[in-house]
Amino acid sequence: MSEGNHATVAVTGVTGALGSRIASRLADHGVPQLLVGRSPDRMPELPGAQRRGPAAYADADASDMRKALKGASTLILVSGHRTGRRLEEHATAVEAAIAVGVDRVLYVSLVSASPTATYLNARDQWLTEQFLAGAGIRHTVLRSGFYTSTPAALANEEFVVNGPGSTGRAAFVTHEDIADVITAVALDEGPRSEHDGATLEITGP
Repeated sequence: MSEGNHATVAVTGVTGALGSRIASRLADHGVPQLLVGRSPDRMPELPGAQRRGPAAYADADASDMRKALKGASTLILVSGHRTGRRLEEHATAVEAAIAVGVDRVLYVSLVSASPTATYLNARDQWLTEQFLAGAGIRHTVLRSGFYTSTPAALANEEFVVNGPGSTGRAAFVTHEDIADVITAVALDEGPRSEHDGATLEITGP
């Protein structure tokens, strides 16, 4: 589609560091958006964007999520916080999207997501990836590396970071770089995309 004639994109997590950056970039490209979340009053004001909600992943019947997603062509699903029910919550959002006619889902996962990952977040992400693979909707999995902001958040009072980093070497990546990649995939708006069914890993050097 040409610039200024984009399909509507629903973005979750827009009050967070990653979702807000994605939404801002899409607005810069003139993409109409539905900003979806629990706290519409905290969402950014962006040209061409509607605030939708409150709508939470944890809504059992998904009625609020269906209302929030109605009219979207693509859903950018930024992973929620670990609650012990992450798969169920993500699945609820995906099923709501399918119910209202969303064509594809771009899911923000985690590098090394697997059923046997040491990092429990990576196990949750893998489960959502498997759900998407069987959901019957176009989708792309975007596995991000550890955020560059993570070490500072994990450091204790002695500036020691304990985490699932093996030898301590890690390919950290900025929120900005991740948002750039997700935006590029979202802008590939044809009825088919080379990214359909793909798993893209976004890491730093």
